[in-house]
Amino acid sequence: MAKRTSAAFLDALEASARSSGRSPVNSFALRRDKDLALGKAAGLLGYERYVTEARKWKARTRGVSGAFEREVQAQARQAAGDLQDMFAASLRMTRQLRQAGEIDRTVETWVSAVSVSGPVQVENVWRDLAADPETRRILADEGVTDEMWSAIDDNMQKLEGRVFLQEGKLAAEVRLAGQDRAHQAVFGRTPGGRSVNVSDLLRRGQFERLVEEFSRGAPLPPALDVVGGDPHEVDLAEIDLSGTLLASQLMAQHRRKLEDTGLAVQSGNAVFLAVAAGVVLAGLIGKALMDHYCPEPGGLNAAACVLGLVLFFAAMVAMMVLVVILVDKLDSLNVQPVVFVNGVPQPSYPQ
Repeated sequence: MAKRTSAAFLDALEASARSSGRSPVNSFALRRDKDLALGKAAGLLGYERYVTEARKWKARTRGVSGAFEREVQAQARQAAGDLQDMFAASLRMTRQLRQAGEIDRTVETWVSAVSVSGPVQVENVWRDLAADPETRRILADEGVTDEMWSAIDDNMQKLEGRVFLQEGKLAAEVRLAGQDRAHQAVFGRTPGGRSVNVSDLLRRGQFERLVEEFSRGAPLPPALDVVGGDPHEVDLAEIDLSGTLLASQLMAQHRRKLEDTGLAVQSGNAVFLAVAAGVVLAGLIGKALMDHYCPEPGGLNAAACVLGLVLFFAAMVAMMVLVVILVDKLDSLNVQPVVFVNGVPQPSYPQ
């Protein structure tokens, strides 16, 4: 295989992972949620194929029956349920890793690697990993089908930009392919640990409550405020939650449109929903690999551990950009995201 352009960074990431420890994690629960999410992802990919063919059929026939539209709506309801279940499982994984300090550990591992290798281009990192046959073997062992792999690879290829250190903190300046402007953020620690203030306690508790309510299917605001400044410091777990809530809101809008006006022959905003689902899929596989293969120094499967670290962080960076895009999309549809301050919803959302 040709020499990897990001070899220095990937080697540094492996060395950094070997030198760090970890807190206890319920690995059985994580893998159970991963397996549940993969099953739901297969259903979503099936719906994506179905609705693509349905659009083509409607365009060709220039008119369809009411029964056809009702069947599309029924399929959309099933897909919305699959999306909810997949996103809830992914967020439960994030919640557990966050509580155990593994989200912070991931950021610190990247900080250590970038301090050795220097700034890294995310597209080069992904290109190198995608070209390695070991990557596909590892993912196949995790239950990732060829169709899921295509969804992951297609969406990871859309991410462009660099990861670097800014005053010792991990930072990224990235965009999705086709965007005119890159988005920049600095990644901070999650509000937790031994020493916290009242704001941190409120923020931590709010995250836990929102994940729990989302898992139960309770009505929630569409986003946390992780896009308030540029550059600004953000929490990877809150990016995950924000993107999930926004994508769920977009799915709800997709269903409403089917019920109000029928199936459109153009995909419209549905493309962003597919990207969000693909990014969540990449992130949850990354979380599972991190837990299974990066447990203790000296005891890790290096290739699988590095793949997990890259998949999770790159997915969260892509989700950060998606949050910005989806806020604009939902705003154009007169769906106003609720604003959070330090993770606490403002009075417009019931306490």
